[in-house]
Amino acid sequence: MGLIELFTADRATTTVTSGGTDAPVSGTVETWIVASSAMFGAATTGISQFHVSDPFAPSEIIAVTNVSGTTWTVTRGADGTTPVPHAAGFVVYQVATAGYLASLAPLAVAALTLLATTGTSGFALQNATPAILTWTAPSDGAGHRVFLMGEVHVTSPETGGALALSTTFPDGTANVVTVQAGGLSNGGYAMTLAGRMVKAGSTVTLAQSAALTAGAAVAFAELWGS
Repeated sequence: MGLIELFTADRATTTVTSGGTDAPVSGTVETWIVASSAMFGAATTGISQFHVSDPFAPSEIIAVTNVSGTTWTVTRGADGTTPVPHAAGFVVYQVATAGYLASLAPLAVAALTLLATTGTSGFALQNATPAILTWTAPSDGAGHRVFLMGEVHVTSPETGGALALSTTFPDGTANVVTVQAGGLSNGGYAMTLAGRMVKAGSTVTLAQSAALTAGAAVAFAELWGS
């Protein structure tokens, strides 16, 4: 299974303050420093990623495979593109690659059912770590697919408030993925997780992984699957 593609905010953008001015061979792993990671997901090595591109040199796509504060681990020339030098202090925007869009094709074919929802009232984040949505796959020995979609609407800047999705892979391996890192400013922030396969009889849980100790936010979310 491929890495989870993270999407956190519409037109997510930041400035690269260190790195990217060279043109190495495709697949070269580099460390970049950016002005802010606030609009991007918390990519974790071997689990999740997102892709960015420089609008003034759009022929290269860069995969961001780890985020630690404002330090990014990136892979140059992702999705079959060729690295090019970028101007010092260049701006990047998040992009959806052809490879990611192709990975959504099975979802268009499969009959998806609404499994759980917060409804239109949403779920007000708390100074605690409660479950928000849960669903248990049928105990039928088959693999099951789960897709998370929704957004967090922040009305007062957050301290804490991270959200995570807990699943169990078909081989029995437990996995927890951060779908919102928390600490968000006012506005709406999308959260998505596409095409996750889970073990029959296992429980999928969307929960707060960090208490909201300041601010106010409401999560609107749905689990779809088959």
